[in-house]
Amino acid sequence: MLTTIHPEPGRKHNGVVVKISRPNRYDFTNGRLLSGPPGDFLKDTLRSCDVDPAECIYTLDPYFNIGRKNIILGEDANRKVGPGNKDDLNSGRGYVYCETVATYLPVDCTDIVDHEHGWEDDDGDDEDDAGNTQKDSAPTARRNYRFWFKSDLAKLLKNERRSCHKFNVIRNLSTNEIVRALNSLSNSFLYFDIETHPPSNTVQCFTFASPIGPAIQVPVYDYRGQSCHTDLPKLFAALCRCMQRNVTVGHNLSFDLGFLFHFHGVPFSSSIYDTMLAQHRCFPEAEKSLAHTMSYWLNVPNHKGDAGTFTPYNHHQFQQLLDYNTNDVLVLREIHNAQLKYAQGDSGLMASIQQANDVSFEYLTAGFTGFEVDVSLLRSKLAKTDAFLKDLERVLSVLTGIPDFNPASPQQVGAWLYEGLCYPIVDRTDSGEGATGMKALYKLLLKNPQNVALKLVILYRTEAQSRKMLGFEHYYTNEDRKS
Repeated sequence: MLTTIHPEPGRKHNGVVVKISRPNRYDFTNGRLLSGPPGDFLKDTLRSCDVDPAECIYTLDPYFNIGRKNIILGEDANRKVGPGNKDDLNSGRGYVYCETVATYLPVDCTDIVDHEHGWEDDDGDDEDDAGNTQKDSAPTARRNYRFWFKSDLAKLLKNERRSCHKFNVIRNLSTNEIVRALNSLSNSFLYFDIETHPPSNTVQCFTFASPIGPAIQVPVYDYRGQSCHTDLPKLFAALCRCMQRNVTVGHNLSFDLGFLFHFHGVPFSSSIYDTMLAQHRCFPEAEKSLAHTMSYWLNVPNHKGDAGTFTPYNHHQFQQLLDYNTNDVLVLREIHNAQLKYAQGDSGLMASIQQANDVSFEYLTAGFTGFEVDVSLLRSKLAKTDAFLKDLERVLSVLTGIPDFNPASPQQVGAWLYEGLCYPIVDRTDSGEGATGMKALYKLLLKNPQNVALKLVILYRTEAQSRKMLGFEHYYTNEDRKS
């Protein structure tokens, strides 16, 4: 197998060099690089970026240095010559530096199953869609590698989304100076982000910025847990008024605003623009953490690992956290501008983004005040669901031939499927047993569509989950209790 493929005779090199970490499984069969579906996917992506794949150079040598534009594919090549975070391709991909970008191997984009390591992409149910984890960073699902691969190559080859930000920040202002800066902002956008200390339920710091000019860094409680200001109520009051006068822009604002209200008594604004919600409306299929959102719209290094620690133990670590927080706000401002520019020519998309943000206040309010429930209707629904589940249990006991069969029991379902019916194991649990989760059950159903009992087990699990969601603990007001 050739380790480097040059353009065919008569074809001029277009300056694009594709550096590949390793051959894919089709390459060993066909005896050439980038063959099979992975090669087709790469070439189609190059064509979509107005690049002729026949005029590119493809090599297994990461140090091949004659290209004007270099595409780094895979972990191994990225560690050697990648432009971003070389320790983690998921964090470093999508950043263009010196006309070089790193991204995933095409085979990892086209294969759901990792044939080399024997794993399969999950369904993403374990991903956290709220809170600091999803807000800041989240794993990239393998099923979405195609999306990010195309985005990364477009950045390099079509010079898309090449805006950069400068770390422009004002530090060490007094309480009165911060208040004056907050009071000066009106009828505009307030770019805003907080960092929290969950054990003490306090805001460690926040940063805010206007549409132009530097960001202002505001420490609140330092690494010793001591207040950085003599008059915090005055500071939070000014922040509250500023939010009421402006559109507050943030990423996963429900967390920031909810935390401020719950633990510090700062009322939240009804005028909200959440870049995370906007990202979901722009690209519902893609991850929407700040790290992912930033990697799509901007060409800046991923700073999400720069905080050092979110529980700083000295002044240096605390300053790292402050600067990390400021970087969040600076990229947030540029993401907001990029999203608005992207959507401005599409009235439907703009309306969708606006709709998502318009209801944010109502959802956030409901999270604290709750909502009215027709208790009699709820009880009727629960009773009907309970009766239906009992009927399913009786039917399944007959169909499986197992007395008192419990479709909710992984042990019983596993014994019935893998021992009683001798079905091949399609997934395994961490302990090595045959899996009986919904994903495994659907896989078995695809292979055995005639199994009525298996269909009913899936139906039972679905209804039982709905029953669990409806069985929430009720909150009663004093008036309710009196009546």
